[in-house]
Amino acid sequence: MKKKSNVYAILGFIFSLVIGSILGLIFSILGISEAKKNDGYLKGFAIAGVIISIARFVITVVALIILGFLIIKEPDPDYKCSLAYNCVDGLLGNYECSFDGESLRTTVTCSKEQVDKFNLKSKTHSYNKVDIFVFYGEGCPHCEHLFEYLSRLGNDPEYMYKFTIIKYNVWGNKDNLDLLYKAQDHFGLEHSKGVPFFIIGNNYYLGFGDPDNMSESTDKEFKEAIKNAYNNGYTNPAEYLGK
Repeated sequence: MKKKSNVYAILGFIFSLVIGSILGLIFSILGISEAKKNDGYLKGFAIAGVIISIARFVITVVALIILGFLIIKEPDPDYKCSLAYNCVDGLLGNYECSFDGESLRTTVTCSKEQVDKFNLKSKTHSYNKVDIFVFYGEGCPHCEHLFEYLSRLGNDPEYMYKFTIIKYNVWGNKDNLDLLYKAQDHFGLEHSKGVPFFIIGNNYYLGFGDPDNMSESTDKEFKEAIKNAYNNGYTNPAEYLGK
């Protein structure tokens, strides 16, 4: 009686567990073919090797996709140097400049070309972030749309260093509601609990729609308001709120 053998099935199963999906898959498929010639000998090992190899491949692909979404691209050095200030001579002809990150003040190395390009020698201060005052209601869908839009801007290298969000929930909070009324008085508006009501620079806005359906002109309007307030140093417009 011929002795049964199916080395491919054994190797395929081992490779699928230890080495990786490609070798495991190849040897397991060969193992299935070999099992057909040997009355199904070790066919179960070969099938298990195929399943494990495919599962490892799928898990690897999904992990790489998730990792790709988690990686945040840092602003390029030229962008950081455009926002730098207080530059001093450094090593190798470069300059060490102050730079305001998202939450910490740090430094960035800029070349002489960048210093000249952005006229950094004359910049002796940083621009503070624009305070965007948002009066909202807990559970308000239009408010959630606004926060979703601002969150997207917060991940945009062009805007991520330009603004912060200051929230006031006016539903069920009398103090915050009084602040909303003060803001409306400042702009000559009648008192209203309508939300979201938000302030960017010297501009106010009421209501907000789905950011996925926002027109280009509306998107541009909000971005220009942030940039103008930032560039003009109009970063905290709500002194009348006592903030």
